[in-house]
Amino acid sequence: MITPEKQRCGMIWRGYVMSCVLAIVVDGMSVAGWIQLQTFISSEKTKLLFGLVPSLLFMLLRIAINILGMVIASKILHDMGQVSYISGGIFVRVFSRVLTCSKAIGDGVFLSQRPLWTAFEGRGIRLGGGELLARISRSRSS
Repeated sequence: MITPEKQRCGMIWRGYVMSCVLAIVVDGMSVAGWIQLQTFISSEKTKLLFGLVPSLLFMLLRIAINILGMVIASKILHDMGQVSYISGGIFVRVFSRVLTCSKAIGDGVFLSQRPLWTAFEGRGIRLGGGELLARISRSRSS
């Protein structure tokens, strides 16, 4: 990948990590407000269109999606070489804990699963290897 293009792509992924962290913090802070609101509304005996459980499930789903996005973005940043803990800038200094934890989660999730198949390994027909022509000629002669 071309260096300016790689830097621009890294900047976009770093921005995405920052927005995921901010969204997780804001969603985590608002969950307490939802719980308190449910207590207030139940004391007023007011009917709700939606209850507390669907609202909390929605918030937890948002938090889970943001964590997953942060893990993927952190893994991509590490794989691209955009995170340097030795000579890192302000981004690495501020988000180092988040980056290391999300990279550990990403390595555990994405690398622990053995792939179902690996391309170009095992038995099979190889392009340009001549096996295909040999099989065709054997099938026609028999």
